[in-house]
Amino acid sequence: AKAHHELLTVAKDWLQSENESTRVIGYKVTAELCRGLPAIFYSKIEQFLPLMAQQFGELSTTEFSENVVLALFETMTLLCQLVPTAFLGSFISMEKEHAILEKLNEFLQCVLSKPVQFSASGFLGQLLSTLKNEETSKFHKKLQKLFESSVGWSKLCYSLCFQLKGKSLTEATVDQLIKNLVFLSSQISDAEEFGSFCQRIANVCSAEVALYSTESLRRKGIFKLTAACALQSTEERTKLLTQRMLPSLHREMLGKSSADKEDLQNLASEVGEILKKQIGAKEYAIILIECSKKANEKTAKRKEEAATLAVTNPQVAAQAKRRRHEKKAENRKRKLDELKPYRIAKRKARTDIRQKMDDADANFFDDDEEEVEE
Repeated sequence: AKAHHELLTVAKDWLQSENESTRVIGYKVTAELCRGLPAIFYSKIEQFLPLMAQQFGELSTTEFSENVVLALFETMTLLCQLVPTAFLGSFISMEKEHAILEKLNEFLQCVLSKPVQFSASGFLGQLLSTLKNEETSKFHKKLQKLFESSVGWSKLCYSLCFQLKGKSLTEATVDQLIKNLVFLSSQISDAEEFGSFCQRIANVCSAEVALYSTESLRRKGIFKLTAACALQSTEERTKLLTQRMLPSLHREMLGKSSADKEDLQNLASEVGEILKKQIGAKEYAIILIECSKKANEKTAKRKEEAATLAVTNPQVAAQAKRRRHEKKAENRKRKLDELKPYRIAKRKARTDIRQKMDDADANFFDDDEEEVEE
């Protein structure tokens, strides 16, 4: 026991160090001590969390050490997970002084570091999970009030949608973001704010189609979120959700995506059935007809604009047509690469050889590409 207390004292000293590397070690040692000695740490958290809260509150989202911020988030997340009651008791008493939730929301939108964004989301998820934990029920009302008064549920939803629109997302990251959004959306009581939330998640789908056409993680996640929201919402809120989300769902029902077409089509149809059940077949049909009408009008307008451009500016129209054909060729190439992975290695070998010799002498590699370049 004496050795344990000495370790805790050393870890606390490291947390107070002016040296960033030493503080990082202090955070990691604190996390390991909590993992290995949760019973002892339960009574000692008051010695550690105030230090971390103060340091977190002093951080700047425009200039920081990534290692320090990641270690701090990792440690606070672990403390919240392993000793939630002790953590919340200390956290709630310090939140206003150090504006922890406001700072957390700033890091959720940190454009300087994706790992920091995702670590912030992980800590938020752990905090939200305590609101569903019976062990911490005596803190639920106080923590909810803190969220509502310091940041607000809608702002947190906006920050997570901001992350979903970004690059470098993994399936695990998207799952974490969607879980957080499912809970946050259930806390939004104002109808107008809920409508804004529905529009934001619909915008995530549109952004993926426009910017990441070869990916589908975001749309799959948002469709699952839509189903979860529908199942936990009133009929009126689900109707609002359907109006915002059905255009994206309808697009995938028609199989218009090049990536994961079948999976998206099946998922969109399943979510559509859930929405229909929640708001009634008649109301669903009215919204679907309106959605289909707008989609057809949009397609007709796009064709009309293309025809007009071909007459008024044929050079620009030709360039646009060439870009479309290049995109189609790229999609065909990608699909063939998925079916025949050896093509990637052959293409790399051909590229390497062409760096050393004339293109004309490397034609023996080209046979397998002809089906794409037709």
